[in-house]
Amino acid sequence: MRRIIPLFLIISSFCQAQEPSKLLFLNGKVLEIYNVDDSTSVPLTFEYDKNFFKKERIKIREARKKRVLFIEIESDKAASIPVVLKSGKAERTELFALEEPDGSMEYYYFQNELKGNFLSQEEMKAFIQGESDARYGVSGKRWFYSGLLVGGVTGYLLESSVWSLAVPAVFTLTTQIPIIKIREEHISQKSYVGNENYALGYEKQARTTNALQALKGSALGTAIGILTFLVVDNNQ
Repeated sequence: MRRIIPLFLIISSFCQAQEPSKLLFLNGKVLEIYNVDDSTSVPLTFEYDKNFFKKERIKIREARKKRVLFIEIESDKAASIPVVLKSGKAERTELFALEEPDGSMEYYYFQNELKGNFLSQEEMKAFIQGESDARYGVSGKRWFYSGLLVGGVTGYLLESSVWSLAVPAVFTLTTQIPIIKIREEHISQKSYVGNENYALGYEKQARTTNALQALKGSALGTAIGILTFLVVDNNQ
């Protein structure tokens, strides 16, 4: 045990000293990685901190609470979590680019209409930046609590009817109706203000987040509504 702890500390210290590369996914996700092996055809292999997404969630919560951009937040709580390396891999078709610590880029996305890649690299870069900013900025909590309320009321009123099972799906579909407004404080690079491709990426991710939260809230609300009806009905 005495040998394991120092080894763990050495690995963590090495990773903290080593500048990570950034893997940019086409869905707007960004993953910090180490020891990249790009020599084989597919897939790309690397090591990443298995606590990365936990730290990211902490930073997102703190950024929203302080009403600042995710990229501007410095979280002592997230920084206190050690780096624990884990092997990973990704298909090149899922990736936009690999950003090295010195800022140089290795691109995996190329415009090719035959493959459905209609956007140029610059246009796609704007699109995934919109996705990324929406992922960090849009919480969808209003849809969650609205779904909780709607699901609870309709679940109770519909009693134990089979129609109550349709409530979450129907409510989730309503997230596609409102116009998505981009809040300027969510835009990490002001050069993208008014950029059509950025807006499309932002809207896509924002609707996905809202739909997921609406589904979770309405499903939970419907279940609570039905259970409440059953309890009240049994006590009458």
